[in-house]
Amino acid sequence: QLGMVYLPIAPGLTLTPKPFQWGEGPAYERLRSEHLRQPRELGTAQPWYGTSALMQSDAFAVAAFNTGHIGASNDVDGVYRRLPLLVKIDTAYLPSMSLSVFLDTVKVPWEAVTVHWGHTMTIPALPGSTLTRDVVIPIDAQGRAFVPYVQKWGDDFPSMPLHKLLQLFDDPEMRGNLQEFFENKFVFIGDVATGLADAGQTPLDRYAPLVIMHAALMNGFLT
Repeated sequence: QLGMVYLPIAPGLTLTPKPFQWGEGPAYERLRSEHLRQPRELGTAQPWYGTSALMQSDAFAVAAFNTGHIGASNDVDGVYRRLPLLVKIDTAYLPSMSLSVFLDTVKVPWEAVTVHWGHTMTIPALPGSTLTRDVVIPIDAQGRAFVPYVQKWGDDFPSMPLHKLLQLFDDPEMRGNLQEFFENKFVFIGDVATGLADAGQTPLDRYAPLVIMHAALMNGFLT
């Protein structure tokens, strides 16, 4: 396994309880046996349900360390403000991509998280974790958290186009620049081409690649 690589699952979401449409292959097998867990729940749950999913290629799914969902829905005015921190698949839950990465980073198991529906999600500072205090995140009745966007797209987090990465990598004398740029960083990879489907309006941008949601949420967990 690649111990630093997380690959996303893109679920089809509904607020109506429905069974998940399972497929064949290692990606579905890992989802069923490894990635779905039951956090502690308080209050009345009104979760988003995953009914189907755009999965990873099986070859990549076998090699990846972990996964998380990247499902999101915009508000009635079309703005992407909130992201569900967990999605229900049949009888258990899949955390969002950023939450999955954060839990592994701070060494807190998904089962130890407490979800108080309509109030908070609490990530406890367990013995053996790297947390010095509990992380408490406000959530709504569907388990969504407000995404703490930092600045407009392009002014927020350092980024590197793929063609520049390849250019630097191909030059042995320039590879040190890549290490300096990426070392000790969480790196989110997404398509940022104009006109792509995975883009939308945020409170700060009329049009932005939605990978920004996951980077901003991860930054919020870390700070």
